[in-house]
Amino acid sequence: MADYLASLHRLEDLLRGYCQTDASVEPVAVLIEKLQLAASTSSDFASDVEIALRSLLVKLISEMDAKTSFTEQAPAIKLIKLSINLSLEVDAMSSLPKVPFLLIEDLLESQTIQRAKAIWKIVEGWTDQLTNDVLFSKGT
Repeated sequence: MADYLASLHRLEDLLRGYCQTDASVEPVAVLIEKLQLAASTSSDFASDVEIALRSLLVKLISEMDAKTSFTEQAPAIKLIKLSINLSLEVDAMSSLPKVPFLLIEDLLESQTIQRAKAIWKIVEGWTDQLTNDVLFSKGT
């Protein structure tokens, strides 16, 4: 159990580090390779990444204060954007399509209406990615 928790912390650290840098510096495919190396070998990789993403979002929300503004560069927004990009990597992350929606829901539920409106404006800009067949199967 301690090994598993340690691997989840490693995944969280990698995800946090990726969100704190310029995403163009390292392709998502490289991050996925790093995540696979850090993950527990005795569990489902995509499930571990989902747990790490959701856990990290909770931590990022708890680090916010009333003055936190939501732009594309806000850590929580970058994490959700990263979850979309990870989910679109079909081969490695095929069981993650619901995660971006869960993260968006978790973030919106934790905010005031005014802040949720600012977040929603950003989410609306991701419509093409969020309606990708990998993430959202229309009519099924």
